[in-house]
Amino acid sequence: MTKNNEQIWTDQDHDLKIVFVYVPKIPIVDKPTELKFAVQEINTGEYLKDLESNVLVTDNISGQFRNFKFNNVSAPDGQFSVRYLFPDTGLFEIIVRISSPEVQALATFEVIVPKL
Repeated sequence: MTKNNEQIWTDQDHDLKIVFVYVPKIPIVDKPTELKFAVQEINTGEYLKDLESNVLVTDNISGQFRNFKFNNVSAPDGQFSVRYLFPDTGLFEIIVRISSPEVQALATFEVIVPKL
């Protein structure tokens, strides 16, 4: 994953971090953007195994809340991605929930889709 648009959510109590990156670095309306996630232990850097995740993309750009949900995305090696077409310019919130028998976590990230 690249460092330029990397966002990191951490949970010190559970020794957990979620790294989020999107490709391309500058999303374009109605073009595919890959939303990439990696779930790791903070202290060791090891990826958590056998995760299930849900990803919600939401915005309120037009004055109405819009949501798109990816359900039951599996991450056997602690890394996963989804492809999304942003429908408009503006600020989008990406909410990810991960779960396994050992851990559950909820994290939020942001993506700005600029006017070109």
